[in-house]
Amino acid sequence: MEISLNSVSKEYRIIEKGDSLFKRKKRNIQALNDVSFSIKSGEICGLIGLNGAGKSTLTKILCGVLSETSGEIKLTLEGKEVIGEEFKKNMSVIFGHRGQLWDNLQVADSYEIISRIYDIPRGEFQKRLRWLGQMLELNDLLYRPARQLSLGQRMKCEVAGNLLCMPKLLLLDEPTIGLDILTKEKIFDTILAIHKEIENTIIFTSHDLKDVGNLCNRILILNKGKLIFDDSISTLYETYANEYIITLKSPNKLLSIDELWRILDDYQKNIKNIEYKDNSLLIHVNKEDNSIPFKIMELLDKELAPNNFDLSTTNFEQIIRNIYEG
Repeated sequence: MEISLNSVSKEYRIIEKGDSLFKRKKRNIQALNDVSFSIKSGEICGLIGLNGAGKSTLTKILCGVLSETSGEIKLTLEGKEVIGEEFKKNMSVIFGHRGQLWDNLQVADSYEIISRIYDIPRGEFQKRLRWLGQMLELNDLLYRPARQLSLGQRMKCEVAGNLLCMPKLLLLDEPTIGLDILTKEKIFDTILAIHKEIENTIIFTSHDLKDVGNLCNRILILNKGKLIFDDSISTLYETYANEYIITLKSPNKLLSIDELWRILDDYQKNIKNIEYKDNSLLIHVNKEDNSIPFKIMELLDKELAPNNFDLSTTNFEQIIRNIYEG
């Protein structure tokens, strides 16, 4: 499914305490401010931002829970605009804090209801459920009431319920919050397997930047309701990963920071910072000349004889932090 947003804004009106018990003040909050972007069918996009940036508001607008205050949203499937019931049957949304399973029903009964809502043929429903049961290890959970499941078990069942319809648009809003690494992997493996089969469009919202970096090939960054970055992860690294980090683990000779600056005097203009951290020496080098880190490492090898070196660039989380800090 293709998505196109043109100058979409959303305002909330909130009521605050006034000067007296019977007086209240009204104030408008701009949750989204003139947001425009297009997503092609089959893309996996990460939507990230600080708390209050507008991520959940945008997700709710895309799935039809909220209406935009102004602007235009267009959703197309195979060249045709989809609205109403057709859109609902080709879209699924997973909220990490809110489920669609009925608490007092067995999980299998909830799936039966979902299959009828989406008009999934009986044979196809059973085939999909068997496959999802294997991928997410659900077979021991199907005949238990949802309220008896642990958080991880419940989330796996919620994901399966949302994937039964094989959605052309899948919206994920913090789907892995509070989950252990193995449960996360099973959920992501299942989502990616379906994506590979039907090439659906996925928008993934999360505060876990590592998950976003691993799953997505494009990043949308919101800040105070405005879209401040929209491009591929490779472009994000090219633009904002502006340093190399040389790590010397357990150096045999411990020198003061001032002594290290003297040793590296020829490269002072290339070095941003030198620090000790967790029994390792870290040297931050400007990413202007790719040969400089290796020259520094060669010099330090002679001076300090460390157990080993590690050369890395700015990680994904640090890049996002740098963007927000200006």
